[in-house]
Amino acid sequence: MKKIVVIVCLFFSLTSCENPPFDTWSFVELENSSDKPIWVCGSYRHSRGFECQEWTAVDAGKCDEFFWSSGNIYKFLKAKDTLRVYISDVRPDGNINESMGWPEILSKFKIVQRYDVSGDDLRLFKRGNLAYPPTENMKSIKMWPPYEESANKQ
Repeated sequence: MKKIVVIVCLFFSLTSCENPPFDTWSFVELENSSDKPIWVCGSYRHSRGFECQEWTAVDAGKCDEFFWSSGNIYKFLKAKDTLRVYISDVRPDGNINESMGWPEILSKFKIVQRYDVSGDDLRLFKRGNLAYPPTENMKSIKMWPPYEESANKQ
């Protein structure tokens, strides 16, 4: 009897983990207004802390998706949740995890910009689009370097 219960539980756990259809996914995009390619990675706080799993290349003058969520991104990212967005101007080797301190992340991955975007911040932007360098409508987002310094680089 115990074997049957285990098999039934295993069956239901495997069948309930299917990926949702592609049209139920949503994403955040980054527009690269600089004159060179950049790499971007979004990390969301979860049970293991913040982790950046995949870097996405965004060519100069282009816009690309870099953070995906099943279902509506605005329901997934709650008002006070944080999506950390790391931007590097060299192709990063490896992934960021929370055990690394900010100085290590900054030097190892050559981060040129970081945004800490709340769900409320994201709701201010059309379709979740962010930009690099940051635009004036992004100045209320917590970022490093601060908006005033980043805006002077444009």
